[in-house]
Amino acid sequence: MQAVQQFDSINHVLFECIPAQDILRIVNFPPSTTPARSLGDNMSIALELMHDCSVPGNL
Repeated sequence: MQAVQQFDSINHVLFECIPAQDILRIVNFPPSTTPARSLGDNMSIALELMHDCSVPGNL
């Protein structure tokens, strides 16, 4: 029997999994899209939100 390993992508862990979505919803991060946004697109949105003064810095 061969062991099957499944790895989640960085994009999935940071932006697409349920726990990440719960946190991202707090800072008004746009919900996931179909097809999914690329890691680069998600990082661009995250960096823009970092400059948004209405998002608490202590999250």
